[in-house]
Amino acid sequence: MALKKKLFPRKGKEKDELVIRSKAHIRKIALANKTYNKRAE
Repeated sequence: MALKKKLFPRKGKEKDELVIRSKAHIRKIALANKTYNKRAE
């Protein structure tokens, strides 16, 4: 049990960071697509 308690908080933080990074990445791609579509029109 002690090992799991030590490991889980770190895994949780890493997951949060990954989620935040992926969301930021998706936003960047969405913005790039918007600007690209405006140029194409």
